[in-house]
Amino acid sequence: MPPRLKKKKASLKAPVRPSVNEDIGSQPKPDPIVDDTDRKTDPDPGDAVDSVETDYEEYIIFGEELKEFGWLKPQRLAFFQEQDVKSDFIQQISKRQWGTAADNVLATLEETVLRAITTFDGNLNHLVATDPAVALALEQYEKSGLKDQPYIYVCALTHDESKEFAPFTVNEAREIAYHAQLYPDAQELAYDIDRAHISDWQQNWTREGARYFLHTEKTETGNYGPVSINRCKILRRFAYALFKIAALAENAGKSTVPVMHYIGYATKPQIRKQRYEAGDKCGNWLTQCVLAITKALKISTHMSTHPLFLVNADVSGPVAEMLLSRMTRAYYFAGGLNTGQASGSMAHIRAGIITDKQRDQWWARSVKHQDTPKYTRRLEQETRRGALLKKTKDARGILPGTELYEKATKSKLQQQQFEEIKRNYQKATDALADPLEMQLARESSPEFAKKMDSVGKFIAKKEA
Repeated sequence: MPPRLKKKKASLKAPVRPSVNEDIGSQPKPDPIVDDTDRKTDPDPGDAVDSVETDYEEYIIFGEELKEFGWLKPQRLAFFQEQDVKSDFIQQISKRQWGTAADNVLATLEETVLRAITTFDGNLNHLVATDPAVALALEQYEKSGLKDQPYIYVCALTHDESKEFAPFTVNEAREIAYHAQLYPDAQELAYDIDRAHISDWQQNWTREGARYFLHTEKTETGNYGPVSINRCKILRRFAYALFKIAALAENAGKSTVPVMHYIGYATKPQIRKQRYEAGDKCGNWLTQCVLAITKALKISTHMSTHPLFLVNADVSGPVAEMLLSRMTRAYYFAGGLNTGQASGSMAHIRAGIITDKQRDQWWARSVKHQDTPKYTRRLEQETRRGALLKKTKDARGILPGTELYEKATKSKLQQQQFEEIKRNYQKATDALADPLEMQLARESSPEFAKKMDSVGKFIAKKEA
């Protein structure tokens, strides 16, 4: 009789199933994103917390009024707000130096380009795609600085060509904000976002607490250091601002939100342009994170890079960065993609790598570009407008138009805005009580009296 075989005891353990990424389990974690790796120093950008309460609706109003009222008010507002932030640069220059540099920056920009990046419905991507003259002007301007001269540039994030470069809808903005808000804590959502950016991102990394966009360093063993608390705060403030912008747009009867912008300083323009147009190879972590979120949500996107201003002096770079970041609402606490104030340009200046010969070349190149009737005319026009505003106690600068408010609801916020309109209207009326002052205002802007009448009728109708 053959021997009986012993039965194997059934294992009580469940079969071990391979993880989603077990086949690449030995792969090292990708290096974290370090913003602007070409910096040599990292200056103090100031206290961003002080800027969280900044009312960026003011810049929307000033953007709408640029053609009529000029840029004195927004450039002054930006100066005082930077003083509140107390960045190390702003404490080293006077209001006069700021004003001179700001005039130089803004007079250099094409008027249509400036409106495209500062107004609520402005869209630089669509403008460049549909206006050959603007596209050619920006291309020629870019060629002037591609070799060795730094410039300030703007990145604009919209839908792609299949949707005619349209801005994101209100609902899409809310989805982006929702994902940004939950990214630090929601595992499944975080994995989808990181996997959208890095195709071989491993799920077990996410389970261990890794968040690709929130780490700033690696340990000696190849693991990530702790999640950056500062980046978590920035991401949540960005989400909060985007939720607010979506609500404001919806209350105003609009179906889309303003275009998201990033204002940057390129020390090596050609390399930086390639990095940003590559999307996931750009040097700003928040921009990359938002792009990954849109990819995870299957939202079509297009990010363009356009030069705005050739840097021709030490002061002009930081002023251009600070001013344009505020006027275009590009900071993260306004729903934009910037995470610092002029740190790139300040780092370049302090690195001590700019020679006197380079400065002379940059200045000569910029002067040649600005030596045009158009530049001279715009600068003279703004100088006259600025003188009038100062003479009339900023009457026109504090008087908002009515279009933004005619769609106002009966909410408490809108009532507060209406009361502010009344106060501003009264200030403007008092400032122009002198017939001579009114005559100066009419000569400077024929539309000014018409605007006063329009606001007066709006107030009377509202109070009737």
